[in-house]
Amino acid sequence: MFHWHLETLMAYAHQQKLQAASIVSCVGSLRKASLRLADATHDARDKELHFDEKLEITSLVGTLGLEGGHLHMSVANKEGCVFGGHVLPGCQIFTTAEIILVHLQDLTFSRRHDPATGFGELVVQRNWPRVGHGVVSGLLLSVLAYLILRKPS
Repeated sequence: MFHWHLETLMAYAHQQKLQAASIVSCVGSLRKASLRLADATHDARDKELHFDEKLEITSLVGTLGLEGGHLHMSVANKEGCVFGGHVLPGCQIFTTAEIILVHLQDLTFSRRHDPATGFGELVVQRNWPRVGHGVVSGLLLSVLAYLILRKPS
């Protein structure tokens, strides 16, 4: 079984030295998933859903940077019921997960502890000046990777 979760994408972000990236698309399926619900707090993390069944990934969005990431996912079960929340460790791919990342080359994402939420919250910084081909660029977007994660044969 292939274990996929935030740490897998974070390892990729570190390998590629991505200071700021966003997940813009994902299609695939899972055999296990773990999600934290909106009612959870830093001190009361008991609001979690754990699935041990085949699920379709209906949405995966989030931010990745060298200091961490933040992913939210929606999944649908065989009856078509949809559940969503913050991605937790323990997700396992059933067949595939086709993930599109966009590298935000002129930005740096970092995380700063927010005492109000108890979590590390996103801080966005613009990297100026970025000089390319003799001119200062605007916000550069490039499709960094089309990741296809599959379970081992």
